Amino acid sequence: MRKLFFKKRNQSVLIGALILTLSTVVVKILGAFFKIPVGKILGGVGNSYFEAAYALYNPVDALAVAGLPIAISRTVSENVAKGRFKDVRLVHKISIPIFLSTGTVGFFMMIFSAFYYSNLINSPNAIFSTLVLSPTILFSCLMSIYRGYYQGLKNMLPTAISEIIEAASKLVFGLLFSSIIVYFKMDEYRKFSTVFGKFYPSAELAESAILPFAAAGAIAGISVGAVLGFLFLFFRHRKYGDGITQKALILSPEPAKPMQTAKLLIKIALPVGFGALIMNLGGLIDTIIIRRQLCHIMETCSGCLLGIYSSNIPADKIEAKQVHDFLSGCLGYVSSIVMLVPGITQMLGISALPTITEAWALKDREKLRKNIETIIKVTAIISIPSGIGLSVFGESILSLLYGGIRYREVNVASKIIVTMGIATIFTSMSAPICSMLQAIGKINLPLGLLCAGAFIKIVTNYVLVGIPEVNIQGAGIGTLICYGFVFFFSMYFLYRECSIRSNFLTIFLGPLMASILCAILSLYLHKIIEIFLPKNLSIIVIIILFVAVYLSILFALGYIKSKDFMLLKRKFLASCH
Repeated sequence: MRKLFFKKRNQSVLIGALILTLSTVVVKILGAFFKIPVGKILGGVGNSYFEAAYALYNPVDALAVAGLPIAISRTVSENVAKGRFKDVRLVHKISIPIFLSTGTVGFFMMIFSAFYYSNLINSPNAIFSTLVLSPTILFSCLMSIYRGYYQGLKNMLPTAISEIIEAASKLVFGLLFSSIIVYFKMDEYRKFSTVFGKFYPSAELAESAILPFAAAGAIAGISVGAVLGFLFLFFRHRKYGDGITQKALILSPEPAKPMQTAKLLIKIALPVGFGALIMNLGGLIDTIIIRRQLCHIMETCSGCLLGIYSSNIPADKIEAKQVHDFLSGCLGYVSSIVMLVPGITQMLGISALPTITEAWALKDREKLRKNIETIIKVTAIISIPSGIGLSVFGESILSLLYGGIRYREVNVASKIIVTMGIATIFTSMSAPICSMLQAIGKINLPLGLLCAGAFIKIVTNYVLVGIPEVNIQGAGIGTLICYGFVFFFSMYFLYRECSIRSNFLTIFLGPLMASILCAILSLYLHKIIEIFLPKNLSIIVIIILFVAVYLSILFALGYIKSKDFMLLKRKFLASCH
């Protein structure tokens, strides 16, 4: 009956997941087209400025957003399930001043902390990227008003389109700004041996002087993308509204008091926000610890560290005392690749949130079980082969993406990605499971697990990165241990709280066995293919074969059935009408 109150039918969990997953794939592809050229332009040191700005941005953004999108989505979907459409509109109205306030505070917080932060990580040149990124916080908050609202209404299209606009704008403007800066400043050096009017005796030193501004130019594209993404959502909402009919509003009971609704939103949002804050704060502390530990190694045992990486660290970076920047930038190359998969699986959890909240509110245990199993199964199908593939073929993938002039960075990064690839499995699985815990109202559970995981990661990284023989590679081990812990315990609590049982062998064994078989087969085939094809082309071919064989095995085992695709196609087409 609820469909009668909407101008368009809302989307099922699978269709919502499909829309957000497809949009996320597009966003990640656009992001790769952005990060790969930017990584080649900036190199290890310049990339470290880029990554350092994000390390500060993430916890400040988490504090500003404070879990409110999830709170809005959950509250809206619950009110829709109960037919309280006036409360739905009230939630949207109240969220505007809240987000505007938190976004403004976050914007100024990042500006004021940027100077101290850049000195704390021994990278004063990171200040430019950090300052340019700060407006993104405000517009990220403004976008969240509409994204959380539409997701609660089970309409994932506005979120999907805004994310694509944001990513495309970042790609165009970020590359444009950074390329222009490098081109004109290097042209100045070639003509006058100066950069911004200051003399430099070599091209390497001139490039080092340009990199902070080139990184800031790339970051500027991100800020422009956030502005354009918000403008799309704002004008779309003004033109098309939210789809709730006048009949729904007339038949709806009187809404709760505004202050009561605001308190409810904040009550739901704070634990979620603190969980995101803790993890992102953990990432910031990680960045600080990793860089300071690397600086400490260079001060006390530089010969050991330089001996490990031999000629992979350029002499001018050693002379300029930028080894910690260079190695951190190499870690950034790995992070850019391995975080593609969690970005996709996180959307599965977000799309499932309103449907699972509805099933929980209506006490429909069978629907709850089916939706949870669907999300976990789809997540496993994506996560397990991705993680194993990255671990096995990471060096070849890095060489394909960043090789050539950045071969030194690739040589260093290839040692990190082996561990980070396996960690990707647990990182990708954890996000949707934590979202589902939030959907059933167990908001404090993910918070506690994320806090514990962040603590484990910080301690592990502090110890391991401080060992000269381990150094930057310790960051991958810390990530693996952290998210392994979060995954296993979040799964346990989700199934315990929902009082449901599943055959975990059925869910995980198929993708795991298929992935291992594909990895072994692909390793042998890769050696043969390399004889006949160029190196870069051979890895593209082997990745395609890996995916094809993997899906074939799952079909053969009956883990995926053709009727699943036909059902998904019918539901998707129906939701579009």
